[in-house]
Amino acid sequence: MIGTEIEIYCKAAADNVRVGDCPFTSACCMALASRGIPFTMKPRTAENKDEWHLKEPYNGSMPCLRSTDGSIVITDSSAIVKYIDENLGEVSQRGAFGGVEGIAWKSKEDLGLFPVVAKYLKNKDPSKDAGLEEALKEKLSQLDSMIEVSGGPFISGS
Repeated sequence: MIGTEIEIYCKAAADNVRVGDCPFTSACCMALASRGIPFTMKPRTAENKDEWHLKEPYNGSMPCLRSTDGSIVITDSSAIVKYIDENLGEVSQRGAFGGVEGIAWKSKEDLGLFPVVAKYLKNKDPSKDAGLEEALKEKLSQLDSMIEVSGGPFISGS
């Protein structure tokens, strides 16, 4: 993809202009940022999605990584992170996120934090609150341990 710009189509914030609060989009952006790969955010609402994005097989799904020439389009966040990991170079500070027992963190699947955050935030069943909160606390504790073990450096500094 050298010479081709990357765009990340994502849910827009309430103002319909800024980037929304999707943890799956955040995971994709962190994967790109960790490699120093420039990309452009394209916040979209249901009303302003591009015609190509609404068609099969994309169906308006977000987040969506797209090369500006349209030769690459990936809509599932796990698939996006995997594509970035396998095709877009090394993390500029490999292992900067440390890792429990010396295993470097490479993608959101290794920790599983983003799916747990999403389940907790999107839950509408009060009977599930306690279990989801406990799962979230466990994942945050794992993240805290990973940060403590690694000691940095981190993408945005200490």
